[in-house]
Amino acid sequence: MGVRLLRMEIRNFQGCKHLVLEPNGKNLNIFGQNETGKTTVASAWTWLLFDKNVQNQSTQKFDIKPLNENNEPIHGLETLVKADLDVDSCQLALEKKYYEVWEKKRGSSEEIFSGHTTDHYISGVPVKKSEFDQEIKNLADEKIFRLLTDPFYFNTQLHWKERRDILLQVCGGISGAEVIESNDDLVELFDILAGRSVEKHKAVLKRQMNAIEEDIKKIPIRIDEVNRGLPDITDINADNLQADIKVMKEKKKEKEQELSRIENGGEIAQKNKRLTEIETELQQIINKYSEEYLESITNAKANYSNIKGQVDGIERQIKTKKEDIKTNNYTINRHYEFNKKQLKDNWYELQEKKKALMGQEYEGDTICPSCGQLLPEEQVEEARKNFNLNKAVKLEELTKEQDGVTEKGKGLNGKIELLKKQNRDIENEIEKHEAEKKKLQELVVELRSEIDELNEKAKASHYQENFKYKKKSLEKQAIEQSIGELKHNNVKVISEVCQEIAKIEDEITFLEKEFKKLDDHEKGQKRAEELKVEEREFSNKHEELQRQMYLCEQFEKTRAELLENKVNGRFKLANFKLFEKQINGGISPTCRTIYKGVPYNTNLNDGHRVKVGIDIINTLSAHYNFWAPIFADRMESVTGDIETGTQLIKLIVSKNDKKLRVEVEEKGKMKEAV
Repeated sequence: MGVRLLRMEIRNFQGCKHLVLEPNGKNLNIFGQNETGKTTVASAWTWLLFDKNVQNQSTQKFDIKPLNENNEPIHGLETLVKADLDVDSCQLALEKKYYEVWEKKRGSSEEIFSGHTTDHYISGVPVKKSEFDQEIKNLADEKIFRLLTDPFYFNTQLHWKERRDILLQVCGGISGAEVIESNDDLVELFDILAGRSVEKHKAVLKRQMNAIEEDIKKIPIRIDEVNRGLPDITDINADNLQADIKVMKEKKKEKEQELSRIENGGEIAQKNKRLTEIETELQQIINKYSEEYLESITNAKANYSNIKGQVDGIERQIKTKKEDIKTNNYTINRHYEFNKKQLKDNWYELQEKKKALMGQEYEGDTICPSCGQLLPEEQVEEARKNFNLNKAVKLEELTKEQDGVTEKGKGLNGKIELLKKQNRDIENEIEKHEAEKKKLQELVVELRSEIDELNEKAKASHYQENFKYKKKSLEKQAIEQSIGELKHNNVKVISEVCQEIAKIEDEITFLEKEFKKLDDHEKGQKRAEELKVEEREFSNKHEELQRQMYLCEQFEKTRAELLENKVNGRFKLANFKLFEKQINGGISPTCRTIYKGVPYNTNLNDGHRVKVGIDIINTLSAHYNFWAPIFADRMESVTGDIETGTQLIKLIVSKNDKKLRVEVEEKGKMKEAV
């Protein structure tokens, strides 16, 4: 789409009282000294389209109206900007008027300033602001319009991320496959990435490398802890220790045998043997005596378990029946009674309706609404009969509905009574079960008492009443006393042998601890070697991750070069730096405009900035397929020719022109301003 400015009229806009431009779609040169209104022309154009000045400020941040010598707005003026456009050979007139609103307050003849208003016109027809804005949007989005009409907008008004996004949209990105295919060293990335993006894989690599680095840091500390924990084995000989331990264990065995001989002298051994025989005979007496009660105890326990099981079964039945009563009560209270209340409320509501209906009397018209005369008596009577007939029909319907409610209530009462009867029957059954349970519980108590009594009789204390048991017990006591007297005489000798055995055991414990130091030392060294192996494995893995990180960074650098070459290939003058090298060797996205090696935002002069800006507009216009008038300020700094496929309106500082001077160029190309 192509848009060209045919005519533009400006009146009372900022410092411009009245100006008419008639380029008729051709290039236009506007000459003037500083502060003569050149930039005002460009601001009038952007205000007409977007309610903003050329610096992209909204109307709240700049003065539209002319100012007096005190720098205050001049009242009573109407600001007007009108532009006649050629849009693909079709004419379109856009007009905007901005003026003051004066109102009279109630009770006062004096008008008071109350604000401003703006009128909008399309081809001379008044329209709403929304319609006006939509007409401009139909041409192009505001940002695109500003991009393609102001050579400075791209580089001064947009954030670098926005500039970068626009360039990538215009020129397209570089696929991963294209990057890898351009560099044979990156071929293995296909398998390494496994479908992930390079950015995501770098993030994964970074996490893994950080984790491994932390593990590698810890290993020397762990090895040092192991080494510091190793026991000192300088003076320890494994063979000598084993020989010493064997000798000491043999000595202990000999002393234990000596102790056994002393403790189990011939007479003591004989008496111990007889003591064992007596204890066996006593146990036989106990077993025989207990057999007399065993069968009775077994039978009593069987009866106890049977009756106890019956009690438990009855308790479960009682619990189930109580749950049935609870369920029935819930149904009655929460369901049937609730429904009864609703039916009752419904019945009274219908009753009220019947009363209200019965109280109604015929109040129809008795006078003709057309002529104002009384209606015939028969006509009034007929209307009254129809009213009473309808009233009777409605009463009958309400009565039937009320009877239906009554029947439903009776049905609910029947259901409630049925559930209450069920509850009474269940309560009677529960009483019978409780009585049966009580009898069985009394029987359980009796059986428990019987079992306890039988167990008491079977206790060993009762065996003492047996003559044989008493006789054997006395014999056992006599033998135990005799053994004690014999042992007392050997106490001193036994004590000395026990002390020797204790010393031997202490020596064995010391030797075994010394021998364990050898085992602990060997295990510690083995663990230290294992940690060193882990350290090497971590290092190898870290090197592999670093190698993959290097490939990813090479990928990004290659993509950056390809992308910059692709983008810069679309422009004749402008070059763009899309990536910055970081200290760590990586790259980060950016967007810096450069002309012949000079950055736009630092050392580039105004003339070259204009050339670069128009070069960018040419490429963007071709991409968006939209060509609009370019308002190029600072054109006095431009030398040489500038090519553009659209209309160019040059704002040129001229010291000799104290007022604006306008010239229309006849040629398609711009020449250096003279």
